[in-house]
Amino acid sequence: MRERLAMRIKELQPKASNRQVAKVLGVGSRTVDRDTASNDAPAERNLNPINAPQTAAAPNDAKPISGPAAARLIERRETGAAERKERVRAFIASHACGG
Repeated sequence: MRERLAMRIKELQPKASNRQVAKVLGVGSRTVDRDTASNDAPAERNLNPINAPQTAAAPNDAKPISGPAAARLIERRETGAAERKERVRAFIASHACGG
């Protein structure tokens, strides 16, 4: 999910830095670096001619997501974080010393 969001942001805003994208997603910039890096196999390798594949590189990139799907993912992320915080607050309040 996060990887697809990062790729979609980079697709729509190519001048956005990985640090900016990371800040929006709430993750570290190195995470976005890894998420937006190409996963293609290296094109040049010392391959044995007997077991060499037909093509040296195979794309393994995530498919981009649409605007409405991205919006739903972001909404779920934001509401999920708020719900988790509320559960933690309720737990702390119920287990507070002296109360």
